[in-house]
Amino acid sequence: MTFALDTDLQNDLAHVKENLHEIIDNDEKNAALKEVIDSVMERTGKMVRPLLLLIISNYGNNNNKDVLYKLGAFLELVHLASLIHDDIIDDSPLRRGKKTTQAQFGKDIAVLAGDYLLSRVLYQIIKENLQFSGLILADAVKSLCSGEIRQLGNRFNLDTTIEDYYAGISEKTASLFVAACHMGAYESGCDEQTINKLIKIGHHFGYVFQIRDDLLDFVSCQSIEGKPVHKDVLDGIYTLPVLFTLQVNQYGNDLRLMLANIRSPEFSFIEMEKLIIAAGGISNALDDLFCHVREIYKIIDSLPANKSGQFLKGIADWLVADLNFGGENATLRP
Repeated sequence: MTFALDTDLQNDLAHVKENLHEIIDNDEKNAALKEVIDSVMERTGKMVRPLLLLIISNYGNNNNKDVLYKLGAFLELVHLASLIHDDIIDDSPLRRGKKTTQAQFGKDIAVLAGDYLLSRVLYQIIKENLQFSGLILADAVKSLCSGEIRQLGNRFNLDTTIEDYYAGISEKTASLFVAACHMGAYESGCDEQTINKLIKIGHHFGYVFQIRDDLLDFVSCQSIEGKPVHKDVLDGIYTLPVLFTLQVNQYGNDLRLMLANIRSPEFSFIEMEKLIIAAGGISNALDDLFCHVREIYKIIDSLPANKSGQFLKGIADWLVADLNFGGENATLRP
């Protein structure tokens, strides 16, 4: 699954990566720490959040590339720190097919590695005097923590509502997308009305990312990027297809009984999936996802036409390209 970038954006991302490594490498004198951080840095993925920041910045007129490259690096470091901490909480052995930091070095070192990355971001924000964008990023980190605590507080809660779900992913998943769009718009000199529209795009991208992740749990019998299928439901974290099903009369009652006995030898994930499909849990989640994609398109179309709009639509299309639950290419398990 790919999306096309022009040469300018590819070069911009390369500069973000240079800044990212400069931030980390400047003061590495501790060999043990360097080994851990080098391992973490190998886990950088498609850098979607820095990419969003760079694309959004083209809606403004004050395009200070050096500042944008630094902010893109800060975003990616915060994202990496959050993944390290997520893997500790989930006790995950793999991410994207590679050993997680906590699996490779132990939980104690992983906690400190995540904290180290956050400390480097804090240091650089103060050093570069990026006060307002620093406040945006700090608020995103606060939301990440709040969302994680909310999710943990709702574990195994069969009365979790769709509203609870959206409140949680607004904090936990969408916060860094919002920060990327807000910082990119602010630092490039967008007016207040445009900034507010671009922030909304960030929210919707966060929702699309999370619902897509929920749906991928039903796509393949293999693990997704190293994450065991249905690990969320095993851990008592109920994703959107599950929550929709719980609201559907008899289907909901049957699913409650299933989930209450999830550790039983008689429990069947296949039967759970069939129930969720029959109840419309998958189709309703898909409807929600495409609703957010349409909102992204609608906001883009309300902004001045430029190549940034096409790139943003391309990312949205990329995110839903492999969610084909119908037709001859359907990959949903029976």
